[in-house]
Amino acid sequence: MPMNSPILVVDDDREMLSLLKDFLSRQGYPVSVANSGKNALSFFDTCQMHELPKIILSDVKMSPIDGLELTSFLQNERPNLPVILFSAYANGNLAEAAEKAGAKRFLRKPFGLHQIATMVEEELSRIKAK
Repeated sequence: MPMNSPILVVDDDREMLSLLKDFLSRQGYPVSVANSGKNALSFFDTCQMHELPKIILSDVKMSPIDGLELTSFLQNERPNLPVILFSAYANGNLAEAAEKAGAKRFLRKPFGLHQIATMVEEELSRIKAK
């Protein structure tokens, strides 16, 4: 059962952003979106405390701030904030870089929406258990 936990989805691909937002919203989650790593960081600066995301889903390949840089920054500022990174350019090095940056999970595109739902549920359950 979804908790009232805001999710921030970050992707420069409008179709993917819309797909994930619509899917997660239908699962009962409040979802915010950012179309770049830079806008994601701005989101943190402008949102109210109760609006702070509990989990981040982000693409890796974006500019000027990519998902790895976003994750590294967020892990320094909010080390308990789970980040799930995804990319179509997934290779061993990228998955390793995602882990090194602090991502809790890494998915290769294309992925099934059920995979996202399961990962979100698991990460939010971990937060609730703490």
